[in-house]
Amino acid sequence: MEGSGTRGNISTVNLLIGFFGKSDDLNTCMELIKQWDLKMNCYTYKCLLQAYLRSRDAHEAFRVYNEMRRKGYKLDIFAYNMLLDALAKNDKVDQVYRVFEDMKRKHCEPDSYTYTIMIRMTGKIGKVDESIALFDEMITKNHSLNLVVYNTMIQALANGRMLDKVILLFSKMVERDCRPNEFTYSVILNVLGATGQLGKLD
Repeated sequence: MEGSGTRGNISTVNLLIGFFGKSDDLNTCMELIKQWDLKMNCYTYKCLLQAYLRSRDAHEAFRVYNEMRRKGYKLDIFAYNMLLDALAKNDKVDQVYRVFEDMKRKHCEPDSYTYTIMIRMTGKIGKVDESIALFDEMITKNHSLNLVVYNTMIQALANGRMLDKVILLFSKMVERDCRPNEFTYSVILNVLGATGQLGKLD
């Protein structure tokens, strides 16, 4: 297309971005935008954001997100969660907090997956009180508490060596007919061992 002198439109580039997943391919798409003198629209930015997230490039994804903010473009819950998850997995703690607060200011209500990401990250960095506050907020807002949510919260409490709270939450989990799995028991055994309380199993 480029060699023939044919000029594509932004929809063409959007399709290419959605198809490609490597940084080099995405750079080629950006070059086409410049060569064809095209203007990126909201959908272009969303495609680009998701493409960088698919390629596990959290740095570029956050850069695109900031451009979207400056232009007043909004993300949906799916895009917010993808971005939060990628940033959290790359230990970009400050950026995670910023995106989470932006999300709430933009009236995009966090869902169960959003809270799970935040609970996992805060538990990992030792801010267990924040994990508890987020979990309580989930309950207040009537979000569903599934196995993943319970396991994530139990892991956060275990990271903080809060054995009594771990046992209490485990009991509530069972009472609410949420069946523990191997991961649940592994976390509980580890925290019992770490706190010298394995005798409680007798």
